[in-house]
Amino acid sequence: MKVVTLAHHYSRRRVGQFWKKQLKNTVISIVVITIAVAFAAWAVSFWMGQNRIELSIHGYIAIVAGAAITFGLGAGLMALSYYSHKNGFDNIDNRNDEPR
Repeated sequence: MKVVTLAHHYSRRRVGQFWKKQLKNTVISIVVITIAVAFAAWAVSFWMGQNRIELSIHGYIAIVAGAAITFGLGAGLMALSYYSHKNGFDNIDNRNDEPR
């Protein structure tokens, strides 16, 4: 007869829950990435299928530069938000109400 202690059973249960959660997160990530890639492929094929719109190399450069600048601006603002929160600049109790 095998003796199973409560601690042994609990730890195996926690490990099982961890891997179940990991599998769930992995499946969700794969589904979301697949949908994003499919949408991007559809958008590119739709855009290229429009015969009445022709862009020169300068148009493509402008589109790529605009996307890169927009992404960089978003990333920079998120970094500033994280920095502000981490260093306590957002806390109401640290606010200094004295006029400057």
